[in-house]
Amino acid sequence: MTAILVAEDDPNICDLLTDILEVELYATVRCERTGRLALRAIETAAFDLAIIDVNLPEISGYELAMRAANRNLPALLSSGHPNDDAKLRKYEFPYLAKPYRVGKLISEAAIAITQAGENIRRIRASFVRLEATTEGLKVVMTESDRPMNESKALLARCSPPELPFDVVDDWLTRLASRPKWG
Repeated sequence: MTAILVAEDDPNICDLLTDILEVELYATVRCERTGRLALRAIETAAFDLAIIDVNLPEISGYELAMRAANRNLPALLSSGHPNDDAKLRKYEFPYLAKPYRVGKLISEAAIAITQAGENIRRIRASFVRLEATTEGLKVVMTESDRPMNESKALLARCSPPELPFDVVDDWLTRLASRPKWG
């Protein structure tokens, strides 16, 4: 019998997927609602497929898919957010855009299971591309921090020292109590 892990934080979607996969693929389905619990399931049980929401709490769906691939478990990522869908498409992850039709779910699940080696290769390659972009962004952020820090240091050297709050408060009190001109 086919065993499928569904990693999905929405209990309604989890229940719906369980019903569909049990009926249409005659599969046993295990749902986990956090990335940490799904990872534990991947490490301790045997599955033929993992269907993973990218926005899981605790461990991202991307990281979870890579961990699944490292255990030779094919995966389909899923999301209902346009930005996530664009990211999944850009990096060529095997995925399902929510909402998806039952026929699409069944056909993509069957393809992922029957072509497990290709699915795992795609997950790994997509994750490498995603990480390369992330590393590139970290370098750019670090480089952009340097001029900002230099500007702060220059401003600190050029600015007069700050007066203590009590000196400023005392000065404002005396200013307010002075007689008005005119």
